[in-house]
This record gives sequence, C-alpha cells and structure tokens, in this order.
Amino acid sequence: MIFSALLLLAAALFVFHFASPRPDGAVAKITVDNQTVQTMPLSQNATYIVETNSGYNVVVVEDGRVFVRDADCKNHICVKSRAISRVGETIVCLPHKMTISITGGDTSSAVDFVV
Repeated sequence: MIFSALLLLAAALFVFHFASPRPDGAVAKITVDNQTVQTMPLSQNATYIVETNSGYNVVVVEDGRVFVRDADCKNHICVKSRAISRVGETIVCLPHKMTISITGGDTSSAVDFVV
C-alpha cells in the first residue's frame, strides 16, 4: 500500500515537472571565461557558433530548448548533455570555459516546492 502510494506520487511529480510550462521570456545565456558572449531567446529557433581561444561550440535553440550540436573539445561532454529549457539548468564545456544557462522569464507563477 505504501509502495503504491509512493509510486503514484513519483509518477505525478514526474508528469508535473515535464508538463509544466517554461517561463515566458526565458533566454539561454552563453558565457566564455565568465563573460557573456550571447543571449538567445528560447522562443526563437537559432544557431550560434561560440568561438574561443581553445576551440568552438555550435549552440542551437530549437523548440524552446537549447543544446550543443557540435564542439571540437576532446571529451564532448557538452554535446552529450541533454537539451535544457528550465530556469537554472546549465550546460558546461570545461575545455572551452563555456557555460550555457537558462535565465530570465516570469517565474512568479512557478512552483518553488511540492509536498
């Protein structure tokens, strides 16, 4: 009985998390060596090539999500990272000192905590 209730609660939280809307006005902020080089609204599909002293990353915004399509770093962890779309999520490419963070948007109606 308790296991069934916990399983049902976990399923409900999973559905709530992935069905909840993204905040309006959210952007992907791209930084290299702690300097912002580009901001990309999640509402517009676009591609941006980030060129650093160490190499390049191809950053794509598509259908409200952002991901790294290609990079010339050795480990490709940034390319293997899943697409992000929620405020606070981040993709990192350590060899290129590049980060992509989701910021902004109206989070006033967002849920902070679920019991």
